[in-house]
Amino acid sequence: MTDLEIAKNRLYGASGIGAQNLKLYPGTNRDIGVEELSNEINQLISLVEAGDFEDIDYSDSQLRHTE
Repeated sequence: MTDLEIAKNRLYGASGIGAQNLKLYPGTNRDIGVEELSNEINQLISLVEAGDFEDIDYSDSQLRHTE
C-alpha cells in the first residue's frame, strides 16, 4: 500500500479520523511530490494519535491576520 493510500484511509476511511474539509499548504517547498506529502500527513496523524501536539488558541486577536 502506498503512502497516499494509507493517508486517504487515515483521513477519510471508515476507521479514519473523519476529515471533511482539509486544506494543505506546502509552505516554501512547492516541489513536494504526492508520496512525500502523503508521508508527512501520515507522520502528522501518528503524532496526533500519540498525543504529541499542542493546542493553539486562535481566539487571541494577535494571532489573527488583519489587513
